[in-house]
Parts: sequence; structure tokens; C-alpha cells
Amino acid sequence: MTAMPANSARVPPPGVILAGGRSSRMGGGDKTLFDLGGRPLLAHVIARLRPQVSHLALNANGAASRFDAFGVEVIADAAADFPGPLAGILAAMRWAHRSVPGASHVFTVPGDTPFLPLDLAARLEAAIAVRPGAIAVAAFQGQPNPVVGLWPVSLAEALEADMQAGARSVIAWCRQREAVFAEIPASECAGRSVDPFFNTNTPLDLAEARLLLQRERFACPVIGVAGWKNSGKTTLVIRLVQELTKRGYRISTIKFSHHEGDDTRAPDARVRDTALHAAAGALQVAFASPQRWAIVEGGVTPVAWHEATPDRSAMLDALVGTMAPADLILVEGYKAAAIPKIEVRRSAQPDRRELADNDSYVFAVVADHPVADTSQWTAHAGNIEAIADVLQHVAGLGARP
Repeated sequence: MTAMPANSARVPPPGVILAGGRSSRMGGGDKTLFDLGGRPLLAHVIARLRPQVSHLALNANGAASRFDAFGVEVIADAAADFPGPLAGILAAMRWAHRSVPGASHVFTVPGDTPFLPLDLAARLEAAIAVRPGAIAVAAFQGQPNPVVGLWPVSLAEALEADMQAGARSVIAWCRQREAVFAEIPASECAGRSVDPFFNTNTPLDLAEARLLLQRERFACPVIGVAGWKNSGKTTLVIRLVQELTKRGYRISTIKFSHHEGDDTRAPDARVRDTALHAAAGALQVAFASPQRWAIVEGGVTPVAWHEATPDRSAMLDALVGTMAPADLILVEGYKAAAIPKIEVRRSAQPDRRELADNDSYVFAVVADHPVADTSQWTAHAGNIEAIADVLQHVAGLGARP
């Protein structure tokens, strides 16, 4: 492990968050603005980076006003014909030279890495303490992250010339300049070790990050199965419970419904689908409607009903907090829940609107027909093993017990 600097009078370097990419694997747009644990992804990066730097800027292209709420200067790529992260690094060097007189280096990180270590800049400085003019690049478990680095501002002219000559690979350029690669230890999130440079390139990555932070709210991962009426939600939940239980996991379920459980004449008769969850092997099953909720164990009778709260988010929190410990809780039928979700589609369903179009929490689409033009992970509804594999991955369940 690299020794930390002993000089308490250390002056932090200026820092730049690189967010100039097109986010094509996320379907385009600004992935740094996606919600993560109740605030934008970019806010997490800023919170971790700001204490480590003397000045902070954001490298992004297009209208700078969309980042006004973050209170950071926005700088565009140094030149339009320099695609890729080297252009952002060059822009960071130019900005540091212009805005922070006397700065020898500029520190850069990607805008989609919410678990950065809080001592990252100091570790990179320590790595080049005996080579003050060198580049320092961070690595984790031997794998360099080429845009997490400390860059000598004096190399701006050389970098621009190399880019004009065709340089595009950050790591290749670093090796030409004999960079120092500094090994960085894992970060921690909700008591779990995390890749310090975990980045959210795809909807699956974003779901995984959300589930990591979700552990601060829930004792186990909570994932939704959402879709319109007759889309096949219950069928998918039942099959997932069966498959994951077969793999040795403890799976519980929650069903939200506008209709079941609200018949005061025979409420127990209106939880048929919920009973199917239990029959499939769910450890525990909870049911909630706008009027009432219950924990259904074994058969559906007798059911002890409780009055529901109109706040469905609070209801979800209460239900999860009431349920017995499990490895994973699947939530059926709560489309608006701010939890990672699988969207279920069936060609015969009456409502054909696609939830993923307006909900970034949908990380996967499961359908009985081919799905095209989507950035979400997709699978045929019959491929239950592949769907269970993805749930196992994003929920961090690890290898089968």
C-alpha cells in the first residue's frame, strides 16, 4: 500500500470531473443526472471529490445551464475534433493552468463513479512524491483506470500535439509518458467492499449501484417486477421465486394491488395471486392495497389485516421492515416505486405503453416477443435461468450457496 503524505500543510490539487461522453450505453442523455439514492449521480461524485481538491470544475459539452444546481464551473472539451477522454483531460489541464495559478497538476475522475475513496487525491500525490513531474494513474486489483489520474499541467502542449498526431487511448499515452500506476484499496458502501472505480455505464450498472446504496435503507436487496395489467408479472415472480429458491436463496415477496384485498365482504378471497407466491416457495409474502396490508404465510386464511397508509413509499419501507430476514425481496405491481425494476411485457396485454421509456429504474425488460431499440438488458420471458442470473448479479447475491 502506498504511504500517505506526512506533510499536514499539503495544498490539494484542483480537480475536474469528466462527463463529456455521450452515454450511449445508457440510451443517451446525461447519465450523471440519473437519481441514485435520492440525489443525482453527479452529486455523489462532487461530494466525494470536493474535500480533496482546492478548486473544482466539470468537463461537459452542450448547454452548461443544465448543471447550474451543482455550483461548479463547467468547461467544454478543448477541441471538437478530439473525441474521447483525452480531450477532457486536455481541457482539465488548460483550465487548471488558466484558473489556478501555480497548480502543478490537475486531478481528474469520471462523472459516473459514486464510490470514489475520500483520500484518492492524496494517494496519487504520494505515488509520485519522488517524481513530482510524473503522471499518477489509479489502479484497482492491478487494473488501471485511465481517467482517474493526476496530470502535470505542463504536459498540455505535448498532449495536444500527440492528439493531433492521432493519439486517442489514455492508457497508451500514459505508458508513453512513463506514468506511475498507484494501487488503490476498495471503498466501502453500507458495510460492503466496493470497487472504488465502480462506474455506471449501463442500466444494469446503475441498478447495481442503487442496490448497494439501498442497503442503507433496507436489510436486504429489494427489486421490483412491474408492468401493465395482464403483462405476466405474477407468472414471472412465481418462476423467479422457484428458480432462486432452488439455488438456495431465501426469497420473500410483496404484492401491491389496487384491487385485491379491498373486498370487505370476503377480503381473504381476494389474495389469490399472493397465495401463489407462497406456494412457489416464498419465505414470506406481504400484500398491500390502498386500504389495507397483511403478511400472508402459508395459506391465505386467516389473514390479519392492518390499515394502510396513503404514502406508498412509506408503506413499502414499513412492509420491508416488518418482514423476516431474506436474501432478496421481489415487489410485484408497484410501478412508481423508486427501486430497481424489471419491466414485464406481453404481446397480448391491452396497454402497450413501455415503462422503460420514462423510468430509469427499469434496468431489464422481459417479454414474450423480441424487444428492440432499448438500452435495458432484455430476455425472453421463458428464459428464467438467465433472468435469475441477472437478479443474482445486480443484487450482489454472489455464488450459489
